[in-house]
Amino acid sequence: MSASPPVSPRRLAWRDLWSIPGVLTVSRLPMACAFPLFQASTVGFVSLYLACVLTDILDGWTARRLGQVSHTGSVLDGWLDKVVHVNAAWTLVNAELMPNWWMACWFSRELIQGPMVIWLTGRFYRGEVGPHEATVVGKVTAWLLGVAMVAVALGLRGLGEVLTPIIGLCGAWSGFGYLWRELRDLRALSNRV
Repeated sequence: MSASPPVSPRRLAWRDLWSIPGVLTVSRLPMACAFPLFQASTVGFVSLYLACVLTDILDGWTARRLGQVSHTGSVLDGWLDKVVHVNAAWTLVNAELMPNWWMACWFSRELIQGPMVIWLTGRFYRGEVGPHEATVVGKVTAWLLGVAMVAVALGLRGLGEVLTPIIGLCGAWSGFGYLWRELRDLRALSNRV
């Protein structure tokens, strides 16, 4: 893994979301909440999921293009991605399109990252955490999850069965990588103080 950038002096600030990229990022929250409304509609579910993916791609691209990259936007982007995927997967479970235990594999990365929230929240708020790029294995996990999500929604459960353990392994690898990066950054910050 590459070295993390220096610590950002920025704090989380709501005003950073009053921009085109911020609105694109925040738009995923109501879409994530709407997944259960499309439980019985394959076309509706897949369309909503693809709209979430599109806003995820566009918010970062727009932020870089307009010079509006912000600490708040990058933090919220990552967390809203998690909300979108968990809500979408839970909708598939409730529609009986996949077994609920698949979620443990699909979200192995989040299960590792979850406990980190307790000690990272204050650091993110105070701007003590520099921006982090997603790792290659993190991006692979996200793409495999997206393919599995759409496949299951389309009734291609066999593809979901094949991808689920792969997603679990990649997600765990990614999660432990992110945990290691945060611990390394915390040690570096402690050494500077």
